[in-house]
Amino acid sequence: MGWASAPAGGTGSGGATFVGTAGRIAVDRENLVAYPARILEQPLGPDDVHLYESKSHSGNFLDCIRTRKQTMCDAITAYRASSFVLLGGIARRLGRTVHWDPKEERFVNDPEAERLCSVPTRAPWRW
Repeated sequence: MGWASAPAGGTGSGGATFVGTAGRIAVDRENLVAYPARILEQPLGPDDVHLYESKSHSGNFLDCIRTRKQTMCDAITAYRASSFVLLGGIARRLGRTVHWDPKEERFVNDPEAERLCSVPTRAPWRW
């Protein structure tokens, strides 16, 4: 299954589209749509991935402070999601495809893209 950023219902509120061999599902804050629609009628099986559900990210965060449970979006997941968005911004700024090595966390043979991974700092701050 793949992932692509796209509004699910045309509301402009962002979201994600999941594309698989049996069809696609798009979700955002207001909509859940699928093609073919019958995908949404099929219940999840015991071996399927069941995602944590929360109506409030801040509420989930506060609950996890109290219970010491993991938040629905842990630090690594948030880091990877944010990185994906920032890398897309670099590709857009350059106006071309870029190749990212997730293991090394560097662009592959692309010094121009690599320079956009950080910003200049002013004294006394430094990386």
